[in-house]
Amino acid sequence: MIDIIMKYLSCNPRTVEYRLYIRFRETTVTTEHLAEGIAADYDADGRLAGIEIIDAVKRLGDPQVFKQVILEDIALGRLDQPTA
Repeated sequence: MIDIIMKYLSCNPRTVEYRLYIRFRETTVTTEHLAEGIAADYDADGRLAGIEIIDAVKRLGDPQVFKQVILEDIALGRLDQPTA
């Protein structure tokens, strides 16, 4: 299950800031800050559990980006098949 969560954050009534969080698995996580406002969450086995982008609209430039989410070539039906 992949959850894509867009949350409104506001520390100041004049500031509009959005947090984008993509969750790949729901679990207890350890957060690694990759850059200012960008963090990756990992589970106990070191697998990626989620990605967070603070002030996502400003960082990604165009609010239209959030109207469509495309997951390309996930191939979920082939995950259980051995690789050649």
